[in-house]
Amino acid sequence: MTFDSINQLLSTLIHQSQWPDYQLYLKILKVWPGVISEKIQNHTKLLGVNRGVLWLEVSNPSWANELMLGRYQLLTKLNQCLTPTEELQDLKIMPRRWLSPGEETLKQSNPWLSKEIAMCPQCAGACSQGEVQRWHQCRYCQIKHWQSSQGA
Repeated sequence: MTFDSINQLLSTLIHQSQWPDYQLYLKILKVWPGVISEKIQNHTKLLGVNRGVLWLEVSNPSWANELMLGRYQLLTKLNQCLTPTEELQDLKIMPRRWLSPGEETLKQSNPWLSKEIAMCPQCAGACSQGEVQRWHQCRYCQIKHWQSSQGA
């Protein structure tokens, strides 16, 4: 019994007739750099193809607007690179907030965010695990408790 490499198995699987959307996606990935400018490429990610609709993710809403305005031209350029049976019907563009390479992630810039967040049993507010373990409530509820016990 001989073993096939994973690359060979995946290649065989991808080229089966049950995967037309994925095959089309791979074809679009190859032609994508020739269809749009490098500037736009840096702000877009191809997510996939589903039933003739190309799904894109863009770095922010302004890029989504830019691509929506040029949507017809983009579809025309892409369809010129595809066979008539593969033609795309539409583009769906989803804006997302990407961090640029120089930006820190939230957890890097705010170390306290990496700690576990608990919920106060009294007020249902977010608080640290340590507060709940120590006082069985958040610091604000504990302060109210101290103030009410001093006033009594």
